[in-house]
Amino acid sequence: MAAVSRIRLYPVKSLSGVDVGSVLIRDSGRLQYDREYALFSEDGTYVNGRQNKLVHKINTTVDLAANTIDFAIHDTNRTFACDLDGIDSNPELEAWLTDFFDEPITVERAAQSNFTDTAGGIAPIRITATGPTVVGEETLADVASWYDDLDADGIFRRLRTNIAIDGVEPFWEDKLYSDTPATRRDPGTGVEFTVGDVTHYGVMCKPRCVVPSRDPETGERKSNFTAKFMEQRKERFPDWADAETLGTNMDREDADDYYYLTVVTRLPSHEAGKEIAVGDEISIEGEVPLLQTH
Repeated sequence: MAAVSRIRLYPVKSLSGVDVGSVLIRDSGRLQYDREYALFSEDGTYVNGRQNKLVHKINTTVDLAANTIDFAIHDTNRTFACDLDGIDSNPELEAWLTDFFDEPITVERAAQSNFTDTAGGIAPIRITATGPTVVGEETLADVASWYDDLDADGIFRRLRTNIAIDGVEPFWEDKLYSDTPATRRDPGTGVEFTVGDVTHYGVMCKPRCVVPSRDPETGERKSNFTAKFMEQRKERFPDWADAETLGTNMDREDADDYYYLTVVTRLPSHEAGKEIAVGDEISIEGEVPLLQTH
């Protein structure tokens, strides 16, 4: 039986995660603390790993119970410590970040939702998908086996996923966004599944960017990472799955490069106040039109 094996939250978008045993669902359909804050440049764009590899050199240690966050620059003695709550109104932190990036940096807090890439809506149906991302433990192990110098934990860090599940075969999580071939599905559909007593809607398989190819601590890019990933993902794609579903619910319909992994989810508003916990079992309920997933 599929079950949650670990939960990781990312209080500051693009920075280090923190493992928890359980997490509360907020009224915006997001996990509490996850991507609650983000760094922004002077022109109002994200300062994240996709645009700036220096982000990887910032390692954070978060203590949610103590409400603290410690920043440290890799391979230096440059550090900064403060309360987690309120880092969007901490001029000393912004000055420290500005000095490191050598450009003006501000920290902002999400007003209602979070700073996930799909918080503003997914194309073409434009619904928000701020729920947790999901990957299988066996998937992580399989992907790690494609590289001589990476392990499953390293892949988990590179993917920056919220929930890992065990008890299932590699790539089983693909069933959580599409349980029928794309040729037989209506546009704008997903898969309803439960984690414990929490209803989730699997929206799509996440297209990957440059971030997984980089060392999470140094930002150094692994030269063969993406090409090897696409080659092996295609070769290892499950017999029961349909590769056309990889582009589901996106403007991009072509999934020929196979550079997709982990499932993006939506949590309906009525699940607010519930919790997801390590050990919760996962059950697939079936396909559902995403416009009905309020």
